[in-house]
Amino acid sequence: MNDGLVRPLNDLVDKHGANIPDNLKITIDGNIMAIAFMANSQHLFSRTDILAQAGIDSVPGTYDEVIAAAKAIREAGMMEYPIVMDMKAGWNVGESFNLAFLAHGGEFFKAGSAEPTVNSEAGVAALETMKALVEYAHPDHLTQASNETQALWEAGEAALGIMWGSRGAAILDDEGSSEEVISNTVLSAAPSVEAGGVPGATLWWDGLTISTNVSDAEAEASFAALAGALTADMVAANNDDAVWLLDGFKPGAAAAGVAATAKGGAAPYPMLPQIGLLHNALGAELSDFLQGNESAEKALADVEAAYTTAAKEAGLTPKVVMPVDLFGQPANYPVLSAIAKENEMIVVADAAQSFGGALHGKRVGVLADYTTTSFFPAKPLGCYGDGGAILTDDMDKAEILKSIRIHGQGSDKYDNVRLGVNSRLDSFQAAVLIEKLSIFQSELEARDRIARRYCANLGGHVVVPNLIVGGFSSWAQYTVKVKERDRVVLALKERGIPTGVYYPQPLHTQKPYKVAPLSNGGLAVSEKLSREVLSLPMSSYLDEETQDWIVASVKVALGAW
Repeated sequence: MNDGLVRPLNDLVDKHGANIPDNLKITIDGNIMAIAFMANSQHLFSRTDILAQAGIDSVPGTYDEVIAAAKAIREAGMMEYPIVMDMKAGWNVGESFNLAFLAHGGEFFKAGSAEPTVNSEAGVAALETMKALVEYAHPDHLTQASNETQALWEAGEAALGIMWGSRGAAILDDEGSSEEVISNTVLSAAPSVEAGGVPGATLWWDGLTISTNVSDAEAEASFAALAGALTADMVAANNDDAVWLLDGFKPGAAAAGVAATAKGGAAPYPMLPQIGLLHNALGAELSDFLQGNESAEKALADVEAAYTTAAKEAGLTPKVVMPVDLFGQPANYPVLSAIAKENEMIVVADAAQSFGGALHGKRVGVLADYTTTSFFPAKPLGCYGDGGAILTDDMDKAEILKSIRIHGQGSDKYDNVRLGVNSRLDSFQAAVLIEKLSIFQSELEARDRIARRYCANLGGHVVVPNLIVGGFSSWAQYTVKVKERDRVVLALKERGIPTGVYYPQPLHTQKPYKVAPLSNGGLAVSEKLSREVLSLPMSSYLDEETQDWIVASVKVALGAW
């Protein structure tokens, strides 16, 4: 969402960054976009003298302990509002929610998607935690950000604070506050929900970037000056001013809170394209709840609604559902289409293996908004080379597809009205397909008959395919599941029977897709199937004698050990 605001630093790092360790180079898609040099996090600040006077002999570690300590301080008549928090309406409110939400084990989005999940048990618990804290916060807390909370602390008007670690050095120096405040301020880990639990915080790095709207000369001069200053000598001279990520740093009192929070397992702020939109929605929609004007559930519903609207405007919500029909039978298009319609999406079917199949009496090709298929020789309807088609009943979109197929052609071949490709089926392949179409139905019926014979004779020995209710398969493959598949494959090979495995390696385990998000449990079913599936010979022209030999050989292979 901030694409184009900062420039890649690769060339500047090559020229001026010899002293910068690789782990500080923030790299996105191969480009160094920033240099990190400081760590930051929110954590707990405590006045140990005030805690002691209220009868509390240790620094709080959980939210309940923080709230109990604040209550004790109030009841002792020492401070009416002992807690300070960065709760200014907008970004700070959103971040305060994030802290408590993560501490309660919340997940911002459904795994692998941009669908928000803050309206949840963890979300409600986070809001209740925030509400309990602000009961003891200054009445103007919704106007207070870091500068205001630091000022209140240095003025001695707070005893407990959830503030940024970067404020620690300024609070503990000998400027802006009294010796009483400075000497009794202790920085510790952010509070957790349970003792020893995950701290309610997000980990951040601070660093340098160079904007795109400065000249190359200015960019180089700025980078050279900044990078040249990232030395051990600079750290030694300013050791207590920050939590440095540079050689020579010796953690002191000002770094204790960030270090303890990181050690406690706090999560980094989510580096997701959509997190900014959700953060903004949280900041805009939670104030009414904090002021007692609506329930937690209503506030979180408002957050998700505001986020969804913003995500749609930003193009972050799904636009297309793309089911892939496997082994010849169609996916459950009625269910998928209903979900797509409800979410304003279109359905594009990958019917490379299912062309000729049907569901509830409707042929593949009319079950989705668009259907793509393949005429590769191994497919149910194959030509003698490469070929394919897209089917739709939307004539306006069909005209656009035809245009894209021929270089983006408009009214004539020299009028290109859009970007296109050269994707025309050649005449020879078209001629082959025309002839094969005339016998296609009889081939489908033969495949179905052969598949049924396989099922009848192999059921109970292997796991045979199950057809979707109301479905007709084109049986691109006849695929079973077997234990110790590799031994079965070898035994069949020794008897001259070819087999196939579709597919031996799931996509998510392959190099280009390893960066893609997975559900919390991974893709265990895909991984298991990749070890068990086995495709037996399938053809419209497989005679019964040969099929009987294959079936007998499978049974022998299964019983050969």
